[in-house]
Amino acid sequence: MKKYLFILSIFVFCLYTGCERSTDYIGNTKNIQTINDNVYYYLSDSIGSIQTQFLVGQDIFFNFGIINKQDSVLNYTKGHGGPPIVSFIIFKSDSIFGISDYGYDYPAIVVYGKIQPNDTLEYSVSWYSNPFHPNVLVSGKYYTTIQPYIWFDDFNLSSYLDTVYFEIVAK
Repeated sequence: MKKYLFILSIFVFCLYTGCERSTDYIGNTKNIQTINDNVYYYLSDSIGSIQTQFLVGQDIFFNFGIINKQDSVLNYTKGHGGPPIVSFIIFKSDSIFGISDYGYDYPAIVVYGKIQPNDTLEYSVSWYSNPFHPNVLVSGKYYTTIQPYIWFDDFNLSSYLDTVYFEIVAK
């Protein structure tokens, strides 16, 4: 019995210490610029202005959302217990430069969720909020893609994923 309590306490400890504060939430869809009908993805500065050009050292926010425009609930499954619903992968010269959640470990549990009709599931993260990033974004041209951690039974997320190109310029 003590063995099982010990294992359970380790699991609970790992669950709570392995997660960061989540910025993913469900809100309404007013004033959201969409890339297509159901999914949006854009880069912004610290005040929320959509941009594709940033200064060296300026923080970049990666924003992603899924809008449920159906009349029914949209159920999803997430493959881990951490906050991200997607990972943003940054490329420079066709090589991976960095990943938004680099260095983080999340509990390997399946999490179920749902998006109500006319609601949005959003996730936003800043590049410099991750203390594990080994790379500073220097001057140059980059692009970013999305690696989803969620999937749907009745919605093909992969068909909506876009590549966003951006540039870092000297001050």
